[in-house]
Amino acid sequence: MRTFDHRFERRRKLLRARQLRGSPTPAEAHAWQLLRKSQFEGLKFRRQHVIGGFIVAFYCASQKLALELDGNVHGGPDQQASDAHRDAALFA
Repeated sequence: MRTFDHRFERRRKLLRARQLRGSPTPAEAHAWQLLRKSQFEGLKFRRQHVIGGFIVAFYCASQKLALELDGNVHGGPDQQASDAHRDAALFA
């Protein structure tokens, strides 16, 4: 049942990404105003995009560029460990 588990996890991440798009942090809201509608260098960015099993704040597929804004919600030790794992997996 690995396939089912994989699909379930992917669906769960997509639903969570949708929730996050609905409640951005102040920094994410400001950044989105700069990135949306291809305003930055003509690049198309996606918000709260699922990639490699992680949700990244902003992603530009044409450049394979992920942008993360780690603010106060990322200050706890558990979240910092999770962020380090994400960074190692995605940005290595």
